[in-house]
Amino acid sequence: MDLIKKYDISSGSCELQGVRSTMEDTHVCLDYFPPPMGQLSASYYGIYDGHGGFFTSSLLKKILHKTICERQEYKEGQILPALTAAYAETDSTILIESQNRSFQDGSTSASLLVVDGKFYAANVGDSEIMLISVSKQGHITPHLVSYPHKATDKNEQFRISSIGGKIFLNRVFGTLAVTRAFGDFKYKRPRNPEDYITSLPFITSGKLENDVLYAVLACDGLFDVLTYQEIADLTHRSFQKGNMPSAVAKELAEYAVNVLGTTDNVTVIVVKLDWIT
Repeated sequence: MDLIKKYDISSGSCELQGVRSTMEDTHVCLDYFPPPMGQLSASYYGIYDGHGGFFTSSLLKKILHKTICERQEYKEGQILPALTAAYAETDSTILIESQNRSFQDGSTSASLLVVDGKFYAANVGDSEIMLISVSKQGHITPHLVSYPHKATDKNEQFRISSIGGKIFLNRVFGTLAVTRAFGDFKYKRPRNPEDYITSLPFITSGKLENDVLYAVLACDGLFDVLTYQEIADLTHRSFQKGNMPSAVAKELAEYAVNVLGTTDNVTVIVVKLDWIT
């Protein structure tokens, strides 16, 4: 198989604490990531939005990407099964650590792998991932490749109620706004008969067409105050001004905090694909 480089990839990020008293977000940007066997290149990006503390999100930053690339499924190119298995393995590690060290917090996760012209996305909770395409005519289109797991979602409400869980005040047991997360051991087995909060991710994959120029990963601090189209437009406009990915990420985060007044932590990763023609 001839391996031909299709694009150059670069990324940048920005974390803003905002008005919150603590910063519970973490993230990872790896433009180079060990590729599966027989593949030319890989990149990994992850957003982890903690709630109730930053123990879980800090552990995710340290171990999730390592767990993914150490999975045999990943090494053999079975990337979606590797993501699902790595999420489960990582959560098991976090649950043991959190109980040993008496931490009860949790964290969302949004992971994006780019491998030789294909994307692989996984997420739990309400951190999201979107691809942005720009047509030859200049039409800017956002493509959501994640699924926000919220207590207001009908599918998640059914899943939780069917195993004996309760949702009220638009929160799981009146407390958590997200329905899938790492950590949160008090909502999981063995403390409960079922995992009311699960780390089973939404996963998807696809070919990257050469009109996909950018990807944006962010916590709900961004997505709660901007529409997908607004994020896509702002991202393209910022790049058109000659900005690097880190400056674009900063512009998005500062717009959410300083202009729109989000009261949440905001973390943004921006990925740029420069296609080789």
